[in-house]
Amino acid sequence: DGGPDLEKQARPPAPKTFGTLFGVYLPCLQNILGVILFLRLPWIVGQAGMLLSTAVVALCVSSTLLTTLSMSALATNGRVSGGGPYGILLSNLGPEFAGSIGVLFYLGTTIAATMYTLGGVEALYTNFLTPETVLFSFDRQIIGIFWSFALGGIVFAGMKYVARVSLVFLVIVLSAVFFMTLGTILFAAGVWNPPGVKAPADLSENLLSNYTINPATGRLPDFTFLLALFYPSVTGIMAGSNRSAVLQSPGRAIPKGTLGAISTTTFIYILTIWLFGLSIANETLLDNKLVAAFIAWPHQYVVAVGIIMSTVGAGLQSLAGAPQLLRSIANDGHI
Repeated sequence: DGGPDLEKQARPPAPKTFGTLFGVYLPCLQNILGVILFLRLPWIVGQAGMLLSTAVVALCVSSTLLTTLSMSALATNGRVSGGGPYGILLSNLGPEFAGSIGVLFYLGTTIAATMYTLGGVEALYTNFLTPETVLFSFDRQIIGIFWSFALGGIVFAGMKYVARVSLVFLVIVLSAVFFMTLGTILFAAGVWNPPGVKAPADLSENLLSNYTINPATGRLPDFTFLLALFYPSVTGIMAGSNRSAVLQSPGRAIPKGTLGAISTTTFIYILTIWLFGLSIANETLLDNKLVAAFIAWPHQYVVAVGIIMSTVGAGLQSLAGAPQLLRSIANDGHI
C-alpha cells in the first residue's frame, strides 16, 4: 500500500501549454478591466477632478504593484508549483501558512465568480431593459444560475477552451474601450454629437475637485470614499498566477505578464480620466452614470455589450483559476 504518495506519483501532471501572453497577461488584463471603468470612473472624475482622480489611480496601482513585485520576487526565487499564490507560499513559508491562506483565497475566488455573474445580469437589465423589469419570478437569479452553468461548462471542457472564449470576451471589452475613446475624441473635435452629453465651458472645468452630494446615498463623497470606490478596479492581478500549473515557465511568465497587465490598465485609466475631464462637462459626469456608453461611437450599445462581457470574462477567469488552486491544495494532502 503506497498511500497518497503513490497516488500523487501516478497522477499525470497538467500539460504546460501557456506562455506569458495567453497564460498570464491576457487573463490579468481581463480580470482587472471591469465595469468601474465604464460606470464609476467618469463620476469619480466629476467629483475629484482630473488631478485627484489621477492620484486615486496612482495610489491604488501602487498597492497592487508592490504586491506584484513581492510575488515576482518569490516566483523567481525557485521552482513554482501549481496553485499560483498557494504554490509560491508553500515553497517559501511552508504548508501551514500556504494551506490556510490558499483555502481562503479559493473561497474568495469562487464567490467572486458569483458576484461577477450577478453583475453581468444587472448590466444586462440596466443597458438593454430597465432595472425595474421583471420577466418572471426570480428572473435575475435564474438567469444568473444558467449563466454560471454555461461558464462552468466552458471550464469543464478544458483550459484550452477557456483561453479561446476568454479571448473573445476580452476583444469585445477592448473594442468597447476603443470606441469609447474614439467617441470622446470625435466629440471633443465637434464631429460626434451624442445625446445627453455636454462639453465643458473651458478645459480647466474638471481640473480640480467639485464634491457634490450623491443623490443615491445622500452622502458627500471625499477622497477616501472615491479611493475605496475605485480600488476594486485594480484587483485581479492573481488571475495569471492561478494558472501556474499550466504555464511553461511560471518564474518568468508571472512577473512579466502581471506587470504588463498592470501597466496597460493603468495607462487606460489615466487616459480615460484626462480625455473625459477635458472633453465632457462636469454636470454630465456627475449626473449621467452611463456617459461612457452615451459618448461611444457609433452607438451606446457598443459599450453596453462591453460592460456585460467584462463581468462575464472576469467570472470565467475566476471559475478557471479556483479549481486549479483547489486541485493543488488537495494534491498536497493539506485538506
